[in-house]
Amino acid sequence: MKKVLPLLLVLLLSLSFVQPQSAAAKVMWGNMELKKGQIGRVTMLKDVNIYTKSDDEYVKSGTAKKNQLNRVYTNRNGYLGIGGGKYIKNDSSVKYETPSQSRLQAANGVRIVKKTYPGTNFIYPQVTNMFDKKAEKKINDELYSIAQSINETIISFEEEEASAREDWDDYGYGDFWDWEYDFSFEIHYNQEHRLSVLFREYAYTGGAHGMSGIYTLNFDCLTGNTINLSSAIKGKTKTVRNYAYNDLRNQEKRGEEMLLLESVNEITINDSDRPWVYNAKGVKLFFQEYEVAPYASGNPEVIVPAVVYN
Repeated sequence: MKKVLPLLLVLLLSLSFVQPQSAAAKVMWGNMELKKGQIGRVTMLKDVNIYTKSDDEYVKSGTAKKNQLNRVYTNRNGYLGIGGGKYIKNDSSVKYETPSQSRLQAANGVRIVKKTYPGTNFIYPQVTNMFDKKAEKKINDELYSIAQSINETIISFEEEEASAREDWDDYGYGDFWDWEYDFSFEIHYNQEHRLSVLFREYAYTGGAHGMSGIYTLNFDCLTGNTINLSSAIKGKTKTVRNYAYNDLRNQEKRGEEMLLLESVNEITINDSDRPWVYNAKGVKLFFQEYEVAPYASGNPEVIVPAVVYN
């Protein structure tokens, strides 16, 4: 058991960290906020018809006034989809523009694809269609290195299980409880040139229950480099620690958690072993099993709003 969960942690700690480039809460395109799913914008050069689609026909349903500006979400068959099931003809009556690839990536995030590691059945993530191919390769290389480490862990885990089974049978203890190992990932944030990936490991080697481990990677998608927690929270480690402690206490008061903590000093906020991801409000911190609460609580979480550390 002791050889299994730390392998991924050791690998994550070996990755290089850099200061992240600041990203605005909104992705702006001139005076317009670029929304997720938006592919362009259209300016009416004169009054033009607005259409809705009925079966395969476009039916007039209103009028867009001269100089009106609309977001565009689709561009098909000569019609621009402006949201709400409404369309504008893409002709000389309008000016259609598309944003830069960088802005599109910031607003829509990077595309994630699932890959199966060769010779196994476990899935790991890769990114694709990024406008900067060097950054894409850097991210994919590090994600693939995680998969390699997991594969090594699985091989080691199976070898240890086989050895333990032989010893168990030799001593005649009875039925051997099969060991279990599982690996999965979750995408927690994918916007504003930031990508947060959470990895979960679970290992069972007998006894009342197995043990899980949570580890995270946060990428700057402009460079492909990883981002550490202290730089994300601008060095406000004590402020964030105090906020996390108080939030956990409030969760306990609401009956959501039963904490094992006695002091704020038991909360660690550092770059070496605090799992975290970006969140729409700021950052989300994760705590390992038994770290601050009983096993039944799983992995407690704290969302720290950006206003706390900005």
